[in-house]
Amino acid sequence: MSAQLAGTQRFDPVRHDAAAFDCGNELLNRWLTRYAGPSDRRDAARTFVITDSQGAVRGYYTLVAGQLQHQGATAAVRKGQSPHFPIPIALLARLAVDAEHQGHGLGAALLRDALSRVEVASAQVAVHAVVVHAIDEQAAAFYRRFGFRALAPTPCTLMVTLSELRAAGY
Repeated sequence: MSAQLAGTQRFDPVRHDAAAFDCGNELLNRWLTRYAGPSDRRDAARTFVITDSQGAVRGYYTLVAGQLQHQGATAAVRKGQSPHFPIPIALLARLAVDAEHQGHGLGAALLRDALSRVEVASAQVAVHAVVVHAIDEQAAAFYRRFGFRALAPTPCTLMVTLSELRAAGY
């Protein structure tokens, strides 16, 4: 990761320049430029960015609180949870790195930052697992490297428990 990049910050469309962001996936580009700001203002999603020294966004991720029904969870996630209530989760809704900065560890750094934020938030709001809906198989392989496990019927939906994250040092 380049020393010219700042730490992650909550996305502010006024301070952060997302106009030139291009990760190679139009859906992920469009989320950042059109929907991240309004979603934040409506308390629907929180997007965090990493920028260069001029404030241009080089990578981002989005977190959302959610719940999961038991039949949609892995056995590890269901373990110890009451079958009468949904399982509280944090959804990693988006994660993308500008094409110019891909392959240099920025995606891994953003994921670590997101998981650390979830761990901190879990002290105040119950979260049992982190879920991600990977956009494709390449993205799913990325998440599997960090301990996420796919659901059998939906291999691009992956999850990891907070206890597993804590054991890994988050």
